[in-house]
Amino acid sequence: MGGTRILSHVERTARLKGMVADYDNLGPSPEARAAIDQEYWRTVNASVENLVQQDLAKDIEIKREDQLVLSFGLVETERFKPRVEAAVAALAKRPQAEFSVNYLHDTILGAYRDALRLENLSRLRQKLQAIEKEIGDWPDAHLEFVKQRDRLVAEAMGGTPAEEQALRLYSELDERMEKFKYMERQNQNEGWRTAEERKDWQSTKQYMEQHTAAVNALIQPLTRQAGGIKVELDKVEAELARLQAESKVKGPNRIQAGKQAEEMQKTADGVRARYNRAIAADKLPGAAEAAVESVEHQVELRNEHRLVEAQILDEENTRHQITVGEVKGNLVNEVGTVRSLLRLAARYARVEESAMPLGADGVYVEREAVLQALSEIEAIDPQLFGNAGVKRFGRPSVLLVPGIGDGVYDTDRNRLVIPQRATKSALDSVAHAVVLYRLDMDAAYDNRKLFRSYKEGVKENAEVHSNLKLRKGLVRDYLLWVTREARGEAVLTAQTREWFEQRVAPNKQHPMLPREYHGLSLRQVHQKLEEVDRGQVTGEREYRVAVLNWMLEPTDETNLRDMVVPRIENALKLAPDNLAIVYSAAALLRQAQQQPRAAELFSRYAREATPGWWAKKAAELAAGPG
Repeated sequence: MGGTRILSHVERTARLKGMVADYDNLGPSPEARAAIDQEYWRTVNASVENLVQQDLAKDIEIKREDQLVLSFGLVETERFKPRVEAAVAALAKRPQAEFSVNYLHDTILGAYRDALRLENLSRLRQKLQAIEKEIGDWPDAHLEFVKQRDRLVAEAMGGTPAEEQALRLYSELDERMEKFKYMERQNQNEGWRTAEERKDWQSTKQYMEQHTAAVNALIQPLTRQAGGIKVELDKVEAELARLQAESKVKGPNRIQAGKQAEEMQKTADGVRARYNRAIAADKLPGAAEAAVESVEHQVELRNEHRLVEAQILDEENTRHQITVGEVKGNLVNEVGTVRSLLRLAARYARVEESAMPLGADGVYVEREAVLQALSEIEAIDPQLFGNAGVKRFGRPSVLLVPGIGDGVYDTDRNRLVIPQRATKSALDSVAHAVVLYRLDMDAAYDNRKLFRSYKEGVKENAEVHSNLKLRKGLVRDYLLWVTREARGEAVLTAQTREWFEQRVAPNKQHPMLPREYHGLSLRQVHQKLEEVDRGQVTGEREYRVAVLNWMLEPTDETNLRDMVVPRIENALKLAPDNLAIVYSAAALLRQAQQQPRAAELFSRYAREATPGWWAKKAAELAAGPG
């Protein structure tokens, strides 16, 4: 006698349709829902196994009927007709976005390619190509850093013996910088095989240190003078304006005032030239450091190139040993992982798991709502992706999958898993996944600093000794912070709100930064500034140039007065209705001690912006020094 026959995926799908029809005809029950959920996952497993053929083709296609089952928990019946139409439309409309939002059939295709090492090979080859392009572009990019540094040398020291000496020292440093950075890396990592190599390293290191000290000795006496010279220049220009005005008035003093104005003009020109030299001197250390960071980046690129080449060779060798059974097993394991995460999502929301939308249980979560939620969350938690995990693995992807519950974070695959039905709202579900991600990154890369701060920095938490209870409290409060406090509701205790504003929220006294500017290195800020400042003059460009200049030296009064405020004022003139520019201008003018103008702009933002956290902060800052 034979054993139980295994149904094909076509038979499984037909059986699932029949069970859904019976559910409608015979009436709903918890037992029937549970049976349908079990059959749904059996159908999914049968579908993914059916994708794997003996030839292990590189490219496979998932039919629309199977996509509906896998990615939306739908079969084509009268009950699901409206949802099927919406799902088909969602599949057709998938624009590029900052976050990658995938469906389950995308994940299965990815798992198939992963099993054949195709995805890894493709990623590695793309990465290698990008590295090779960056290496090829590096000489021109680096030359721009060197030119900028040398221009500032000429502006700061022009016409003096120090200029020639500084340019010579920088040139000699440039000649050996790449070799020095390679040797520095080797000294930190592998060390030296022979005494001769170690001697060469020590000699090169001494040479670089001596040259750096010599050039710094030339620059340092010229820095930090701009503020004093600007005060002098303001006085001279005020006197010049008085004399020029007097020289235009008929009377006995007119000729004398005209002569005095000519002499004062010469004085003003001289002071202005000194001021410009002082500004250049203040910028020079940053420009020199950017040129050094550029060389370090080139060394890192070449090292990464070697590593990626070795990884590609290893992946190609592994790929030839894979079997059909292993590929099927990988796909079934991927389905099992997703199902386990959905069970967890349902438990968090305290609902029964159910992949198929059999009743009016929950709010549908669409792709656009997920992206909007992520944007809202990052606006109120700007350091959300400022962790070492992002530097290593990138931002998490998003998997929008059939089921109901609160979003969760999949640590192993670095993805936010969002059920397609939420018990409250898309924002609540996504925020739940995000706070779990936040806590995971905090534990993995930051020694639980955020968690410990929540315990120690909020008085009512000091007596809570259970880490599990504290974790639940932080999850709860983060959800309230994102979904209600950010929209202007006061629901947290005063101490908890203060903690979030100190540890999570944007700094209300800083300009609003574009999301992509968070976490940039000094070199990256310089690169962005060069790139943006070459664009067409618009309010957005002037705003970005202003905040990038501010990011270079956020506490430097001279930089603020001469490089930041004029650009943000111009941004306001060109785009007066852009509220991000209005708030940023208010913050920067406040920092520049232009309090009345700053208060006026903060008040305007508070009146015109959507009610919420930013509007409340603007109102606070408009009212006083807070």
